[in-house]
Amino acid sequence: MGVLIFPGSDFVRDENRGLAFMILPFLPASNLFFPVGFVIAERVLYMPSMGFCILVAYGFQLLSERWNRKMTWCCLGFLLLSHSVKTYNRNADWESEYTIFMSGLKVNQRNAKLFNNVGHALESEGKFEEALQFFHKAVSVQQDDVGAHINVGRTYNHLKMFKEAEMAYLKAKSLLPKAKPGESYQARIAPNHLNVFLNLANLISKNATRLEEADLLYRQAISMRSDYTQAYINRGDILIKLHRTKEAQEVYERALLYDSTNPDIYYNGIHIASSLTCLAVGPDIVVVILIAEASDDRLNNHTVWEDAQ
Repeated sequence: MGVLIFPGSDFVRDENRGLAFMILPFLPASNLFFPVGFVIAERVLYMPSMGFCILVAYGFQLLSERWNRKMTWCCLGFLLLSHSVKTYNRNADWESEYTIFMSGLKVNQRNAKLFNNVGHALESEGKFEEALQFFHKAVSVQQDDVGAHINVGRTYNHLKMFKEAEMAYLKAKSLLPKAKPGESYQARIAPNHLNVFLNLANLISKNATRLEEADLLYRQAISMRSDYTQAYINRGDILIKLHRTKEAQEVYERALLYDSTNPDIYYNGIHIASSLTCLAVGPDIVVVILIAEASDDRLNNHTVWEDAQ
């Protein structure tokens, strides 16, 4: 490309510019000076590729002046052919998520994220036993990876190995950063890591004798992130099972403050309202219950109006 665009140009002869294009944009993603948390991929090689093309053009210009011109063209042709073959082979890696992440593992066996990504790809195909092997490998590579332990627990849950799933979730929970006085906990924890509380609570709530434990986990999740709508919804479900209907109503009202368009909250609120034989499910909302059969979207047979007061 550089040969075709800049033949004989002074710009091509400036190898410093080609080196700058190739090296400087690459440095932030190289992990040489500080970890950036991801594996080098094509998306960070666009500018370095431009620098490489410029250097090829510059080298072609030098060789054509000093060597036989026909030999120089042969060298350029070999370079283009070799890179074309590499491009063709690389296209096969992009056949699926599984193949692209496996290609990364061929060159880097010390990155937990790659093992997790391969596991996710296998999990999406329903290959839970194979996925579990890669999630375990991610844990062995980076033992403090909360997400990897959550993945192990979730996969055990799919395999109906509930005791092992609970142990994995407890391990993930123990790795979460501890709260510090005067510092916002929400800013110190990744939102997806809070899923460990929901996953663990959902698991143990299958045992009717452990509903109080599940409720405690939901309350912990809410205390760490006050706008965690799904935690409110799940906690409301647990409170209903515990026959603490009034508390469940208050939980759903709180959830509405953060997500007023969530159909699950309205559906559950309507369920509580009908069980309490009342119309009000919140200080600012009145629900008229038109109970027939609950449709799949859970709202088809219910009409909601804002309070006119």
